[in-house]
Amino acid sequence: TNVPYSGSPALESDTVYTWSVSYRDSKGVASPAGSSLFSTGLLAAADWSGAAWLDGEQGNQLRTKFTVDPKANIDQFSSETSFGTSFCYVAGLGYYTLHINGRLVSDHVLGPFTTFEERLPYYTHDVSEYLRFGDNAIAVTLGHGWYSQKSVNVGGRSLLLKCRAHFGDGTSMDIVSSTSWKQTPGPIVADDIYMGQTFNASMETPLWETAPFNDSAWPSAAVVSNTPTGALSWPAIQPIRRTRSYAAIKLTEPAPGVFVFDFGQNMAGICALTIDSPGEPGSNITLLHAEIMSRDGFVHHHYPNSAELTTYIFGSEWHGPVTIEPKFVYSGFRYVQMTGFPGTPSLTQTLVAHFVHTDMEMSGNIQFSPDDHILNSVQHITRAASLSNFIDIPTDCPQRERRGWLGDAQLSAETTLNNFDMGASYTKFMRDIQDSQIQIAKATPKIAGAVPDCVPWYHHGGAPADPAWGVAYTLIWKWMYDYYGDDRMLATYYDGVAQHMEQLIAESNHSSGLLDFSRYGDWCSLQHGGGCRKNSAMVSSSLPRMEAASDRASICRMK
Repeated sequence: TNVPYSGSPALESDTVYTWSVSYRDSKGVASPAGSSLFSTGLLAAADWSGAAWLDGEQGNQLRTKFTVDPKANIDQFSSETSFGTSFCYVAGLGYYTLHINGRLVSDHVLGPFTTFEERLPYYTHDVSEYLRFGDNAIAVTLGHGWYSQKSVNVGGRSLLLKCRAHFGDGTSMDIVSSTSWKQTPGPIVADDIYMGQTFNASMETPLWETAPFNDSAWPSAAVVSNTPTGALSWPAIQPIRRTRSYAAIKLTEPAPGVFVFDFGQNMAGICALTIDSPGEPGSNITLLHAEIMSRDGFVHHHYPNSAELTTYIFGSEWHGPVTIEPKFVYSGFRYVQMTGFPGTPSLTQTLVAHFVHTDMEMSGNIQFSPDDHILNSVQHITRAASLSNFIDIPTDCPQRERRGWLGDAQLSAETTLNNFDMGASYTKFMRDIQDSQIQIAKATPKIAGAVPDCVPWYHHGGAPADPAWGVAYTLIWKWMYDYYGDDRMLATYYDGVAQHMEQLIAESNHSSGLLDFSRYGDWCSLQHGGGCRKNSAMVSSSLPRMEAASDRASICRMK
């Protein structure tokens, strides 16, 4: 296992490759060869030539129409196999949805959170079955995501797209984002990771994602004034998806017109809302998400920085019944409090909750006796909490901060490693830690080598990290080798981990030799009400020894 590609022949961009593997047993008998496929993305910046970054702040709905001439390209194909394998490469900052000819291309939701100044993530979509001869349309809706969320605020919503259609005679056709595109504001009039999403039905444009739609009245798309500077990079992690759906198990009405749905499961996710009858134009339905209820029967939501509110505003025209769900936000919840619904909601049909997280495959087989309800419940809760707290990065919580605190990451890492296939997820997160380390070195050279408390950083938490938080860099680095035996991780991040250790030495007390620098220490100590820093120096001084031992063990294995 873990046999790296030798590099020969050199891989080319936008290409599908076949690979196979076989093995011989102790008697020299060869196994049947197994084979599979993989494709490459756009491997160099020059491969994006012709595509321009478009400014989503001028309108969050962007589209283009193009024609594929059947006379030029149909000779090599039957009508059932008109196109070769064709890919669309999309960098939609912060989040996006992609439609081709009116069809949603991917089941991915939300998107990545990374140090955008260092790398700009793009996704690859196989669009072979979506393209057709004749007129085609590509339509993209942009959301703010993390990229233009006010606490990160790297830039405005932006789109870079290149779609390459392949034909049977070996030729291809490129469709790229440019000022020939059209754009306009859409019905998603507000979206914020923390505060929620507002959908104004009066701004809907039916069928705008389709080729026949007449966009002549739409203005031309604008190019961004400040081009994003990070390196375009594939995220190298499983996408975020809806993985399970839940109908409510209980519906109450604590006050007239106020309905509370209990889904029986705490989760990170979204709710699909089905509306059967029209409301007054301009009136709205609101959904407030929460993890607990108050004794008075209302939900208990106490995060002023994170409203977790979904709002649907009725337009003057009704095309119902309609089902709508947020595209660019998620919430941490078990309960949803709804107001403004026209009529009486259904227990199972009005709201459906979707569990949303990085789509990590379960790999552990931790089971208990069917009669041991307590341990089985603990295991179920542990897995659900782990998934709720992996939305592209390991987070501290799915409702309030939603950030990559390294203390939480290192404490939860072995739990997730024992329950899920974390190879891709932690490979991406290690890269995130290194990117934050690079960003700090650029901004503050005197603490070069330091990692922050929280990754991606964006001044959330401090730098250098509290040693008990920064230790995640070393421990996840080591555990990835321990669990998967892949020494490429050791080699890739050796220099970064060594620089982190050198920076800790520089922070130590040179007279005592102890690292008495600390920010959080024994966090959440029961003796001091939960937020104490009791014995901070003792906690911090023990960490370099643990990190150094981990480093030596990993380096010996690598050698």
